[in-house]
Amino acid sequence: MVFNSLLRVFRPMVFLMAEGPKDPDFVDKYRKLHSKYQKFITTFDIDHKDAYLKAADKHLRDTEGLIDYDKLKEEDARDKFSDELAKVYREKAAKHLKSSVKPEDEFGNELLMNAVYGTTKAEIKHNVAQYGKKYTVQTHQQHADSLMRQINQKLMHIPSAHIGEKNIEDIIKYTKADVKAADHGYELVKPALRLEDANEILSDYVANGNVSKDTIEQIKAFRKKKK
Repeated sequence: MVFNSLLRVFRPMVFLMAEGPKDPDFVDKYRKLHSKYQKFITTFDIDHKDAYLKAADKHLRDTEGLIDYDKLKEEDARDKFSDELAKVYREKAAKHLKSSVKPEDEFGNELLMNAVYGTTKAEIKHNVAQYGKKYTVQTHQQHADSLMRQINQKLMHIPSAHIGEKNIEDIIKYTKADVKAADHGYELVKPALRLEDANEILSDYVANGNVSKDTIEQIKAFRKKKK
């Protein structure tokens, strides 16, 4: 009984110790937004692949059920294939944005697709017509990769949009960037640390649980210690 009583006393204490210090509010918000950003980027990448596979499955299979890119030599097949691609993109974009744009609202759907995926039905039809039978899944992925780079550039700063210069000192303290720099033979010149540098430090720390030597070497505010 004494042992059980001690367990009841110490178990909450062990739990509290395991939790560790709470993240500052701005870091907690950054973690949540960064997680959502990563999920969106991953989802968009899969969406590009899924759109092509669904369109190909519906319009590029021959009588034996095999994919036949020669079908894209014909304008009618290209139009049907492009329409299906655009339809999949439109439906996925509407779901992501919880949009009520009607399928018959062509201009509204072009804006919707462009907002989410950086492309439009007009652009899709142009690409398919230009490449014809060479608009393979690999060709589509090349276009998708280009679109993903553009979308990533637009979204990657969202997680840190709420962070300002007032948080720079807190980021250094939270990540122990100055201590880590010293371990690698660098010293931090705090007045030279820009907000974008601090955000890069925080990004590295949140992603990897540490501030890497690569990050330290890329930021000019970290100076090599003189021997």
